[in-house]
Amino acid sequence: MYRTHVWKGVSFAFSVELYSHNNKIYASFTDGEVDLGCDVPITEESNSTFELVIEGTSSGYYDPGQRYGPPEKCYPPEGNDERTFDCIYVLQHNNIQGVKSKIKYEIPEERKEDLFEQFLEQIQDIEIDTQGD
Repeated sequence: MYRTHVWKGVSFAFSVELYSHNNKIYASFTDGEVDLGCDVPITEESNSTFELVIEGTSSGYYDPGQRYGPPEKCYPPEGNDERTFDCIYVLQHNNIQGVKSKIKYEIPEERKEDLFEQFLEQIQDIEIDTQGD
């Protein structure tokens, strides 16, 4: 019986609100400093909210293993879930006199890998739908 489940290219999106303190930018849920590598108008006085967005895909497999039957056919569960990013950007959310708008700021290529690594633990915690394949 073949029980291994394989998925490829399943989309995910991760986002975290950013804030400024003492001219530095921080992620709201970790309070860790974030180096965006570009000019984004995040200040303590800003009336806008800012969100770092990482969009990517997951590919991997999961085999529940075999825990019963003859010992030579038993093996533990195993799997792998590789996540990669497709794009990383900052969204500025504005609400001026009831008019909502968004401004998108692109992150420089040389900063994307470091930002992805900085939030990889949280990205790995995102549950994705692997049953659609």
